[in-house]
Amino acid sequence: MNKFKGLVALFLALAVVLACGACNKGGKNSSTGGNSGGGSTAVKIDETVYSSLSEEYQFDKNYVSQNKNKFSGTLYMARAYADELPGWEYVYDAYETMYPNVTIKNTEYASGQSLKEALLLQMNSGSETVGLMQGNYVQDALKSYGYNFQGGFVESVNPYASPAGEEVLVGDLLNEYTFDNLRAERITFQNTNTCFFVNTTALAEVGLKVEDLKTWDDIIDACAKLKQAGYTSPFGIGGSNDSVSTKDFKWMYRIYLDQYYRDLIDDIQVQEGDWNYNKNTADGFEFNFVKNNYEHDPYYAVNSMRAYNMLLNEQADNPYYVGANSAKFNCFMTNLCKIGPYLSAGFAGNGIAEVQQSFLRGTKNDSVFMVNYIGFGVALENYKNSGNVKFDWACFDYLPMVCHCNVACNDVSGEHVCNHVDDAATEDACTLHVHTTSTRDEGGVGGFIGLYTEGKTSEEIELYLDFIRFFMSPYGQSLFYKGLEKNSGWPKAVSVIDGAVMPASWSNFVEYSKNVEFNGLCANWFTDFLAGCVNASGSQYSICKNALQTNVLANNPSAITKVFNTQIALYANDKLSQYTSDCYKNYTKKPTSNG
Repeated sequence: MNKFKGLVALFLALAVVLACGACNKGGKNSSTGGNSGGGSTAVKIDETVYSSLSEEYQFDKNYVSQNKNKFSGTLYMARAYADELPGWEYVYDAYETMYPNVTIKNTEYASGQSLKEALLLQMNSGSETVGLMQGNYVQDALKSYGYNFQGGFVESVNPYASPAGEEVLVGDLLNEYTFDNLRAERITFQNTNTCFFVNTTALAEVGLKVEDLKTWDDIIDACAKLKQAGYTSPFGIGGSNDSVSTKDFKWMYRIYLDQYYRDLIDDIQVQEGDWNYNKNTADGFEFNFVKNNYEHDPYYAVNSMRAYNMLLNEQADNPYYVGANSAKFNCFMTNLCKIGPYLSAGFAGNGIAEVQQSFLRGTKNDSVFMVNYIGFGVALENYKNSGNVKFDWACFDYLPMVCHCNVACNDVSGEHVCNHVDDAATEDACTLHVHTTSTRDEGGVGGFIGLYTEGKTSEEIELYLDFIRFFMSPYGQSLFYKGLEKNSGWPKAVSVIDGAVMPASWSNFVEYSKNVEFNGLCANWFTDFLAGCVNASGSQYSICKNALQTNVLANNPSAITKVFNTQIALYANDKLSQYTSDCYKNYTKKPTSNG
């Protein structure tokens, strides 16, 4: 796998779902080139886009000529991502122009949840107007309804890719970062990544440049200087329900939780003496701080009872305890809450959209730093080109929470390599319980497209699959970008299709994005579990959410850890309810069932 630093991240983009009422788009057979009509087999294409492709990606037009009258009927699309609609409509028009007997009808929904609910109703009623749908919201819920995520066929030759019908998926979709997201259940055409944005004009006012920011504390120190210079709330992050549970706050929370707890991944791997020990598995797993995709390593096998013991067993003789009452978790929360004095007073009610608008205004009452999808930089370029943004900006990776000391457990590169028990005996407080300077991303694949095949004829399915191939070709993706640019829009994320041509007006983003690299997903057992407090349903979620909304703003980490200690225990007990009480304390024995 090649890591395209600044290239893979080149056009990663905004994933804020903008509210939009349902709307239908009928076929618009506008001519984009050529001179065909009636029964002519001439091919109407956008010659400007076609000629911009490198020769190896200019597809054979004979395929269209031969199938011009073969493809017919209505193709239905359902989406919940209004900001990308102009790009999709440009692709719809282009496909209808090539195949005049095809009409594409698009329905937009206000959110992924409303999309899912509407499609479930339609499927239960046997509606024939359910076809393609975009969004991972519906994936799990709709499998039982015949929602067939096609994927494998896209790996084969694509007639819209080149004269030879080459495969055009770039390697980044197929490597260890993807967590099996390219399977025969779904298609993905985008890859997402999140990062920090900063108003560099404001930063320069206090004598700082992006290059001066190397750690989390550097961001905090910059915020302190900005506040002294009159910037009232320089750290922009949402604290609303949506931000805490799914958007910007959650991304940041999980990324730094992963940095703090990644050193323990090896501790919960099965070990000799465990009830589920397997020598080949245990000996085959190798831990390092920058390794990605642990969950899909064939040698990675967690003894979950070890993990529960580390989070729940506060007994004095348990040296492994790292739960919400531990110094480790308190240290993490203390670092996180340093942003409190620099947040907007409306933090608890602001979501990512409000923070985004604040950042764009760029006044001293607005955000200087912001967490967002990296592709928002394309939007910033559009705004700046139109004169609506008056400041310069940059983006950069999540900077690590670090300590500055030398202890025996540091390796030659400065990474901290002690295990948890060693730490208790060899380290002092300056280590701050965080053992790596590498941060991993909250991001991955996106833009999922699913096809509902129930009740469809083979001819209808073939039409749908052909359209997907068209969209997922260098030509189709280039049309998508052109449609967005013409309407001052931007893509949510970088295309996974090789050879797509980006608009020239977005070229400056190349330089801005060089500071961001996809480093793997911030997923490990501890981040998923400790974040579970705010992912839980009902009262658990509300209590945890309120604790964050109130106490991050007040810079009161101890109040958060107190609440989380109670709620995480309840969350864990729900998951352990099938076993006898306290079974996790003897993690070498197979847990005993209550039944």
